[in-house]
Amino acid sequence: HDLPIPDPSPRAKLDLSLEPANTSGEPSISYNEAEVVRSIVELAQNDPAAALKTLMASATPDSSAMYDFIIGNLDFQLDRRDDALKYYELAVRKAPNFAKAYKNLGYLALQSEKLDEALKAFVKTIELGNAEGGVYGLLGYIYISKENFLAAESAYREAMIKMPDNVDWKLGIGRADLAHQKNADVMNIMAELLQRDPSKSDYWLVHANALLAMERVMDAASDYEIMARMGLGTKDTFQML
Repeated sequence: HDLPIPDPSPRAKLDLSLEPANTSGEPSISYNEAEVVRSIVELAQNDPAAALKTLMASATPDSSAMYDFIIGNLDFQLDRRDDALKYYELAVRKAPNFAKAYKNLGYLALQSEKLDEALKAFVKTIELGNAEGGVYGLLGYIYISKENFLAAESAYREAMIKMPDNVDWKLGIGRADLAHQKNADVMNIMAELLQRDPSKSDYWLVHANALLAMERVMDAASDYEIMARMGLGTKDTFQML
């Protein structure tokens, strides 16, 4: 039976920094803009609406891409998603190589379930050199949602190299391998995850599905029985049992 894919976007961390890092690949910010930003850093922690108002008072059509990005970050913190999107898009128009802005655009698109837009933004982020494990993991989520299982496996494995303790990415590899019928690999991955946390019903379900794919029917029944005794059984698992 089909398994729901846990949406990682609520756990995704946008780059909500308020001070420009001035690192390579980031657009520069003017001296006056930097002074305004530094003046509101502490205020932003206690009253982000007031901090945003201060930034907006100094914003002009000629503001730097970094300044627009920081305004977008405050808009996001205030749950003004449409305004945040507008300022991130403005930032990448002014600075087409602004990787952090593309990454945040990808997160916003993913949270709105706009998978094609999120995919495009995350691929651009990686092309620009921001190859974080979280970005690859979210690419894996998008690919598996679009049933591109080979690409999903590759993305999840890259995420695992960078974030080896993230169980979401391991579960993603298991799901992708199950779709490829790489059942022995699925068994190994799920056995490791179940040793870590046997209370996760998703782990048992993927493990049971791999057993069924290998025609080990009674072993799969054992998984469903264990779920039942642990209080993890559902209508579907009892029906399968």
